[in-house]
Amino acid sequence: MSGRGRKPDPEVDARIRQAAVSLLFSKGPSFTVDEVAAAAGVGRASVFRRYATKRDILLDALGIAMDAQVTAVPDTGSLAGDLVVIATETLAAWDSPEIAERTREIFGEAGRDPAIAEIIRTAMRSRMERSWEIYDRAIARGSCPPTRTCGCCRTCSSAWPSTAASSACRSRRPRRWSRPSCEASRVRCTDHERC
Repeated sequence: MSGRGRKPDPEVDARIRQAAVSLLFSKGPSFTVDEVAAAAGVGRASVFRRYATKRDILLDALGIAMDAQVTAVPDTGSLAGDLVVIATETLAAWDSPEIAERTREIFGEAGRDPAIAEIIRTAMRSRMERSWEIYDRAIARGSCPPTRTCGCCRTCSSAWPSTAASSACRSRRPRRWSRPSCEASRVRCTDHERC
């Protein structure tokens, strides 16, 4: 944001941000500054008063979009139920061809731009950290042993095949599963040989 001239109008700031996020979803990272200005109903100069480059607009819009994608942590009363909700919500987003295409484009940009990669990593890290709440609740309920939370998914996996999302999850599962070590995934585990 500029330090010269009159102070930017917060309403215009919000319209520009909203326009950039909307264009990110509809066009992907290929949107232009002129399209942002037109969608926000402002002049090109108003956009450039707030952002030095189109890349800055993209980074801000991506950060906003990624923050919006961090949904509430489910609480169905069981670990298996919570995991099914997370998997179902994630797969539902990928069922939209437009969202899947935009995600592929953005991940492609992440391979070229470390700042985009960091925004994605930060959002994923935030979601994973928030998701630990479901394991903590499972431990508190006694459905998962407190000394081996990394085995927790194996503990509840007997319930997984009976779920509606199971076949969809299995059909979209990567061919090679690589499970990080306990330390790498921040799992509180005392049985490191099993992880």
